[in-house]
Amino acid sequence: EQRPWLDLLDGEGFSGSTGYVRGADWEELLAARPGSAQAITQRAVMAHARGALAEARALCSRSIALEPNAIAHRGLAMLSIAEGDGASGLERYRLACDSEPGNASLLVEAATAALAEGAAALVLELIERSGAVPSGRILLLEAQALALVGDAARAAAILRSGIEVAGLREGENAMAELWTRVCPGEPIPSEYQFSMNEEGRQ
Repeated sequence: EQRPWLDLLDGEGFSGSTGYVRGADWEELLAARPGSAQAITQRAVMAHARGALAEARALCSRSIALEPNAIAHRGLAMLSIAEGDGASGLERYRLACDSEPGNASLLVEAATAALAEGAAALVLELIERSGAVPSGRILLLEAQALALVGDAARAAAILRSGIEVAGLREGENAMAELWTRVCPGEPIPSEYQFSMNEEGRQ
């Protein structure tokens, strides 16, 4: 993971990295590689992190013009949604997921954003097109989207199959709420209970 940065320090080209650094010195080194889409994308991430949003947008666009890539599309998605342009943001997320179809964390981020924007059909499209391994979080997002588009039976089938979502915190009741919605009248399984009070655990 550190090799691309060591190469950059040694004056060689920048081949891209899954890790990130920060600081003006690094930005200057990356700027010295103007023809590298990977270097431009890294600069875009740095600009976004320090709040230079217009610069980040311009750099993402430049990177994509040289070589379409998931990170730059994701950057534009985040910028667009933050600016209130949900439609453009979701389209950028779709392009990002198409660029890296096996990236599960990107899929979860994109699908979560789509749900927040009320685009349940897009969630199902992203999951269907993805090559990512269906984790518990992805299955939960799929079930939530199915419920929103009116397919309660398929959503219930996912929940009844038993899913485990890593990282759910106490008090996060998404699974229990969804179960109540698509399996009305059926007791909520104890493993789907994350209530902060004892009554909610029963």
